[in-house]
Amino acid sequence: MTADAILYFAIIAISLISVVLSGTVNSTYDKKSKIATSLSGYDAARLILDKNGLYNVQIEVTGGMLSDHYDPSAN
Repeated sequence: MTADAILYFAIIAISLISVVLSGTVNSTYDKKSKIATSLSGYDAARLILDKNGLYNVQIEVTGGMLSDHYDPSAN
């Protein structure tokens, strides 16, 4: 095998693994998101931050599925 063939094979293999793992994460999220909970995402995040003394970290609502946002310059 040439170096180019090995590189192409590695790129294809990594791409396939990424697609499979992404599908697994999305499938698990879809399944688990149907479980009722007493806390909102905001409340859970605030609880975790507060229990760790991170009172100055702001929480912002963002759109999208499985998305988050953290701006270290704004805390």
